Parts: sequence; C-alpha cells; structure tokens
Amino acid sequence: MPGLINSKTGINYTIKDKRRAHIGREPRQKFNKLVCIDNDARMHAHGEFHFGAAKEFKDAIIIQLLNPEAIVLSGPLSKTKQDVLSPIQQS
Repeated sequence: MPGLINSKTGINYTIKDKRRAHIGREPRQKFNKLVCIDNDARMHAHGEFHFGAAKEFKDAIIIQLLNPEAIVLSGPLSKTKQDVLSPIQQS
C-alpha cells in the first residue's frame, strides 16, 4: 500500500480520515488472522532481496516509478526510527 505506513501498528498516516487509517484492524477482525501491512516500496525491496535482482547483493537502491518512492537498503530490509517510509516529493 502506498503512503506513510507504520507496519507495527497497521496505520496508514496518509489516510486523512482517522476512522479508516487503521487499515489492518478490519481484515484482522474479519478473518481472525495475523495481517501484515507495509509500504509498497518496502515490500518491493523485500521481494527483490529474497527472490529478485537484489538477492546476490548486500546493498541495493530500489526506485519505484509508478508511485515515486525510493529506498536505500543496507542488508535485507532496514526501517527508520518511526518505522515509516516517506515518499519522494515531486516538483
């Protein structure tokens, strides 16, 4: 999911309606299963490190062009102190 996602809480901070921002809650309650929510660029990078073009490398730069975001990784997956990824600002 694009946006500012906190994968620990399941909250999408890009969604302005606070009642809908906790995107992990409803599927977790409906299916009574663990639901993991994360940013699309981070999941793209995770997939590349485990299954794709970056699996032979220690470091990688992943750039998404559809929803312009970039993530620079050192190791399989690094997160910020707040556990969110900020989109690149378009001019």
